[in-house]
Amino acid sequence: MQVIKIFMFILLAINMNANSKNKLTVDAINFSAEDQKNLVVFSGDVKMNRVNDKLYADKLVIKLKENIDNSGTKEP
Repeated sequence: MQVIKIFMFILLAINMNANSKNKLTVDAINFSAEDQKNLVVFSGDVKMNRVNDKLYADKLVIKLKENIDNSGTKEP
């Protein structure tokens, strides 16, 4: 359940910060999160798109950082 909450939070954070010109999407077969290390891992036929940039990989690891406002939320 915790992983689902983190995944939904990441999607929400990405969508809130991105306008239509700057939208980031990630598709993958598997998703996992390591809360203690602030890592999000996508694996298996990973496709990431942002504007004109495309990334294809077997594995994508995203390191999250705390927001400067100390709200407790994390962003990629």
